[in-house]
Amino acid sequence: MKSGIKTTEFWSTIFGSIIIAGADELGIHLSETTVTAIVTMVIAYIAERLFNKKIEINQENKTTSDKKGRK
Repeated sequence: MKSGIKTTEFWSTIFGSIIIAGADELGIHLSETTVTAIVTMVIAYIAERLFNKKIEINQENKTTSDKKGRK
């Protein structure tokens, strides 16, 4: 399983931060609602990915323990 810089969660956070900070630097004033929407989408994506990874890890652990029990 990938970790750190190799994950889409990492890059989603980076790009979301760049969009929010970069817009202000470019003189594009994002409304509070827009910033909240961007942050919410990034957080929802990360939460969904972490949830799916947890399920995947649990399935791998179950498969491994099943194989050990059969030997």
